[in-house]
Amino acid sequence: MEDNISFGLMALYTASLMVPRLISRKQPGAGKKLIFDWRLLKCVTLLYQSLFLFSVSLMNISLAFFLAVILMPITVIVQPTKIRLLLWIQKFFLLLVSPGVLLFIAAVITSYGEKHADFLDLLVNSWSFMKTNIFLTIIDKYFFGSWMFSLFSFVILPNWLMFWSIAHCSIE
Repeated sequence: MEDNISFGLMALYTASLMVPRLISRKQPGAGKKLIFDWRLLKCVTLLYQSLFLFSVSLMNISLAFFLAVILMPITVIVQPTKIRLLLWIQKFFLLLVSPGVLLFIAAVITSYGEKHADFLDLLVNSWSFMKTNIFLTIIDKYFFGSWMFSLFSFVILPNWLMFWSIAHCSIE
């Protein structure tokens, strides 16, 4: 059961990487870039991010602080650019702060305290730990009303997708 849920979420996460390509408008000379006012989208997205960080801080100040320290520096510097190297660096950092990678990094940090034969063993144990925790988080949501799964599904992922779309915008 854990594998089904984790692979389903991984498929959803991988498909969400293609959102900018799926919603791009076809216009002559634009290629596959998104065409809209990226400054307005970034302003609204940063306001949304600050609003959800404030809301999370009312329930769990340490989680809000952790998310703010990780997300804010990267999301503030994201903007469309014509310089390919800068674009790829932005995309790399956005992928590092994506919800799936954040969950995996948290699993690696949690699994690091145990004894492992080598680095690959640490990664394999972290992967299985992450799958188990995703499954348990979903169970906690339905049985006990926990809000962590809802937070990552309905708040952090859409916010990250908006910044991912900003990185794929065209500049004129």
